[in-house]
Amino acid sequence: LRASTVPEAVAEANFFLSKVKEKQLTLPLAVDIEAPEQRQIEDLAPIAAAFCDTLEKAGYYATIYSTVDWFKTKLSAKPVDCRGGSQQAKL
Repeated sequence: LRASTVPEAVAEANFFLSKVKEKQLTLPLAVDIEAPEQRQIEDLAPIAAAFCDTLEKAGYYATIYSTVDWFKTKLSAKPVDCRGGSQQAKL
């Protein structure tokens, strides 16, 4: 995920969904959040949540992949609730 806004995250999620449609998946779809262009963004939680929500509304499980530091500093303002994913409480 390289989005820096919620609308960009939704657009990226829709593109991602176009690549996996009609596939029979058994594992969650994981989004990697640690792009260099996101370093200046203090709170990535709304961006991550928008991406995950879009995937989950399409019927997929979503999870977040990132570093522990980013979970603590960039994603901790509001825990992101992805059904299959890592959340602040799991750190």
